[in-house]
Amino acid sequence: MAAINIMNKIDCALDDYQTIKELEYFISKFEIVSFDVFDTLLFRKTAHPEGVFDYIEIKTGNAGFAKRRIAAEKAAREINFSKYKSHETTLTDIYKLLYEDDRQQKECINQEIAAEYHFLISYDKNKKIYNMARSLNKKIIAISDMYMPSSEIDKILKKNDIHVDEIFCSSSYYKDYLSKSNGKIYPFICRSLNASPKDIIHFGDNYHSDFVQSISAGIPAIHTSTALRELLYDRNLNSDLISALNEKHNLEGNIILGLIAKRHSEGYFNNNSTLNSFGYIYSGIVITSFIKNIVDISKKYKVKKLFLMTRDGFIIQRVMDKLDLSDIDYDVIWSSRRMCLVPLLGMGKQYDWVYSMLFPPKGNNSYSLKEDLIRLHIDTPVDFPDINEVSYEIYIEKLKKIGNLWNSVVCSERDSYINYLNDLIGGMNLSDIAFVDVGWGLSSHRALDIFLEYQIKGFYIGTHKKAYATKNIHGILFQEGKPEEIAHTIMNGVELIELMFSDASPSSISMKKAGEKYYPVFEKRNAADVSRDIYVKEIQNCVMDFVSDIAPYFSLFSADILKNMAEDCMSNILSRPTSSEKEILGSIPHACDIGHGRFLPISYWWHPHWSQAERDSFALHGRILPKSELIGRKILDPIIGKKGADWVIKSWNKNKRRFK
Repeated sequence: MAAINIMNKIDCALDDYQTIKELEYFISKFEIVSFDVFDTLLFRKTAHPEGVFDYIEIKTGNAGFAKRRIAAEKAAREINFSKYKSHETTLTDIYKLLYEDDRQQKECINQEIAAEYHFLISYDKNKKIYNMARSLNKKIIAISDMYMPSSEIDKILKKNDIHVDEIFCSSSYYKDYLSKSNGKIYPFICRSLNASPKDIIHFGDNYHSDFVQSISAGIPAIHTSTALRELLYDRNLNSDLISALNEKHNLEGNIILGLIAKRHSEGYFNNNSTLNSFGYIYSGIVITSFIKNIVDISKKYKVKKLFLMTRDGFIIQRVMDKLDLSDIDYDVIWSSRRMCLVPLLGMGKQYDWVYSMLFPPKGNNSYSLKEDLIRLHIDTPVDFPDINEVSYEIYIEKLKKIGNLWNSVVCSERDSYINYLNDLIGGMNLSDIAFVDVGWGLSSHRALDIFLEYQIKGFYIGTHKKAYATKNIHGILFQEGKPEEIAHTIMNGVELIELMFSDASPSSISMKKAGEKYYPVFEKRNAADVSRDIYVKEIQNCVMDFVSDIAPYFSLFSADILKNMAEDCMSNILSRPTSSEKEILGSIPHACDIGHGRFLPISYWWHPHWSQAERDSFALHGRILPKSELIGRKILDPIIGKKGADWVIKSWNKNKRRFK
């Protein structure tokens, strides 16, 4: 019972002084401290051992190797059981079934050992127990049922600064029917060490082999947890997502989940678990999936240069730099919806769609052109007409009738932006370039096509069913609202994807030229921007941690598999978020309109089952108003104004019992 209590404490806090002292006292009572190796002293950076075989297959181009290797191991174990009544085997046994040539057998064995050497690192939590045993001058042994030779296991342990006095490996003794699984190796070890079972304490993760069989042999044992098991049972993370990733039996799933488990075991998600998991897991997978698909499609369509549209382009550029991509050229292009759309005002009736984008409806609020011009940073002459309307439809019609006056106001800005684009593109063929942005409606891309008089290629996370579309536009997760299930899920929470790609910098308004260079004019940042920046910086730091971890394997990953993983990420957080994800991420401020006219919490949009009326109610009043109150406000607002209606309804709610 004392051992169980100590391990419970270890699982919670091995850095706690009291826990350390209790463990030291416990270990001091034994002469020999024994450890299992794999998943105890060592941690493999693939969630499952099969990930090593997938890695070898893809890295060497040996198609089908992983399945053949797994089948050969199974066959080798069956052969040994029929001969020696033991399912233990060795790498030599396995590779003899795979290849007839001795030289090829040795090469492939060395190849697998090298891969294991690459992926295996010390499991920090259990290494602390090892360090404690070493500081107490205890004899330390390792017991493994691995098919690798003891000499190679010893090299991997030493590489991770773990030095044991002896290694007992079942694969060395299977002909004598000695293994951990049948328990017979434990008495053999006692005889070899000339030790009594009660003088040994054994730590291991396998309940049957390391715990039950050790105790049955009279050796006290501690059942340790594994990094993957601790991750799978951590309810502070989205268990649906972790389970979905655990079901990905491929290289991508194995490595990514293994790296998440590694970070988890190091306490990466202990503080700010929601923000860190959103940045590292969700955002990391979505952004790298996006980039992998862009690179692959660019090769197919011979795209030579990507223009990453700001502000979303900044994180894409950072990730691409970290991945050290040399397959394609890329650069950031200053852009914003405001910068692209305002220059289209007054260019003719065919661009009437611009008005609804720049001047969106605001529920029951009145409309003022003066206020909108300030929001959009449009400078106008003193005699420029002012328009004030309650009806949105009438307001928009009056804006369109301003006609050529719009053109006189925005023509200089339009010329500067078109010249900036032409200067940036230089002598490149327009067929060789592509724009990159998050997506949805693609109004900016539509405007750029107009400015350049060409249908430029484009890469986007997704485009909704009413979005601007051409044959050159590629939505990675969904395109023109297809597939419907994915499009519907993501469009009910697009603000979360926009949060992944956000940047803690001001939005650009327009382009100005100084000498021979163009530079952006920035929008002033307000308090909501600054508040959002705090979250954005934390999330992006975690994104870059993820990218650093997967960078060595990125070139081996499949674009399609990463895309499926990104879909799993978004489906789980949008449809099945944890209460913490909903509370913390939902409270982050977001502005969806051009010019950042109003900031609302992400939770305003992140309600898949809310009607638009319910969303508007929550946005205006911070709660969903009952139907009676909605009717009352609809009647009172035009008569006594919103503030007056607020006072009347507040008084009614306060005194309705007295009135009754």
